[in-house]
Amino acid sequence: MDRRIKLTLWVFLVLSLIAISSGFSIRVSNESINKSIVPVADFDEFFNAARISGIDFETILLELKNSGVKTIAVKAPYSMLSHYPNTFNMLRSKGFDILLRPVSYADSNSRYIYGLERLVSTFNIKYIIFDGYQVVGNPYHLTATEELLKKHAIITGIIETPSQVGYVDQQGLETLIPATGYSINRTYIISDKDLLHINGNDMFYRWLRCVVDRGIRFIYIRPLKSQNSGDFQRLTDTLETVRNFNKFISLKGYSVDTPIVKLSAKTPVSFYNVLVFVSLFFGVLLYWYYLFNPRLISLSAAAIIGIIGVFAVIQVNTYHTSELTHILAISSAVFYPSFSGLLVLKYLKSSTENTFIVRLISSLAIILAVNAAGMYTVVTTQADIRYTMNILVFDGVIQAYTIPVVAFIINYFLVFKGYKEIKNTFIGFKNHNLKWSYTLLLAAAAFVFYIYISRSGNNSLIPPSFIELELRKLLERWLLVRPRFKEFLIGYPSLFLFVYLTSKSVSSKFLLPLGIGITIGSISMVNSFCHVFTSIEVSALRTFYGLAIGTVLGGLALSAAHILLRLKDKY
Repeated sequence: MDRRIKLTLWVFLVLSLIAISSGFSIRVSNESINKSIVPVADFDEFFNAARISGIDFETILLELKNSGVKTIAVKAPYSMLSHYPNTFNMLRSKGFDILLRPVSYADSNSRYIYGLERLVSTFNIKYIIFDGYQVVGNPYHLTATEELLKKHAIITGIIETPSQVGYVDQQGLETLIPATGYSINRTYIISDKDLLHINGNDMFYRWLRCVVDRGIRFIYIRPLKSQNSGDFQRLTDTLETVRNFNKFISLKGYSVDTPIVKLSAKTPVSFYNVLVFVSLFFGVLLYWYYLFNPRLISLSAAAIIGIIGVFAVIQVNTYHTSELTHILAISSAVFYPSFSGLLVLKYLKSSTENTFIVRLISSLAIILAVNAAGMYTVVTTQADIRYTMNILVFDGVIQAYTIPVVAFIINYFLVFKGYKEIKNTFIGFKNHNLKWSYTLLLAAAAFVFYIYISRSGNNSLIPPSFIELELRKLLERWLLVRPRFKEFLIGYPSLFLFVYLTSKSVSSKFLLPLGIGITIGSISMVNSFCHVFTSIEVSALRTFYGLAIGTVLGGLALSAAHILLRLKDKY
């Protein structure tokens, strides 16, 4: 009976996951046509840099073109519109496309928009990035701007914020984006402040991470401004970096020669969130069943609760769809790493007669399969262009990084120790009758947890070290997609050691931290797919590389543990 109930719940979980595949299809479809990169050079800044450096501007333009830059960004203030046809004709004659940067001003009017349209029509301009704090026409002539963009099928570049979350809020853009059918793509512009402090190597890796990790397709090129070199050197370093970057990124499967296309603005069907909720409900039922092995009558009561939950979700989904989607995405990122840890614990407790290799491979398969369901659910939940363009963002990082760790600690004691030992532990806390070793262990755990949380998310409180940054660059050069340190340095070695040491009667003081390490690796796997502006292909490669390198490091950790245990037995 017990086995049949579990099998039934697993079947329902798998079927419900299949039912939510349409969101996954939307995401894959958009990503398959979003492989083009547009390196775009700022006309005014390169013109001024050439003048200051004493280099002929036409030579600079030729260098840019030979380096793979086919698009030039030109700012078009109202007062200069009549002068720009000459500039545009010159650029066109040299084979460049033009990205228009309309400069908004307080009284942006229909006359200015008409002048822009003449430029767009005459020179077949297909890209626009608005300059300034608001879009042209905001607020009274915004409809005219919208009509201009739709009539000429223009793609608008939305600028990534310095924190890498969301986009720069230019007034009127929030209205314009949906009004033009999400004809947008993401843009990266290095700030003046950063240009003063970085070199060509830094610029290269910033652009590389933008394209690969964050799905940015407009790379806006400005000359370096570092105080450590002269005007001529800064300009030549910039041109060399552009040349190296475009060559490298082309070899890695991206195109700098084909135009960006408009992505689909299709969204999942209206009841999609209900299907996602149902899949999570069956997952939670399985979690509950593995942890507590409840009676059939309890499962029946849970089913009734689930039905009530479905009706509640239908009501919430009617009026608060995006908020519900966000909650379901966070729930998926929390649930699946927690569930995978529980299943590994249950398996290891019940399979002591199996060989170490069988236990290790089985545990690894459980981790990968269950977390893959989490990755898939997060992707299919946040699948449409609003998420991939970072208009709507996943901001459940703290919950996703903490709750599964707490869940693993609870699961560990319930599975391996039972209620009696948990009760004794709490009594020990209450009576302050704790050994110094436990006190020190708790203090160390608190410190490590602080480091762990501080290093999580886009706005890390603790910056990465110089060694870590250099290792990142090395991995990005070799693999293009950098695997996550939490996976290959912590997660997989912890799993290998945990499986090995569970059969060696090792104290919980050693096993529990290793189990938490496994959970951190699982969290990282799923969290990679929470970065929805990163393509599924890139996130999957990151996971694969993490597994490959983690397996090697796990084997080394096993060898070290085996030697240490033999030395311990010997002496």
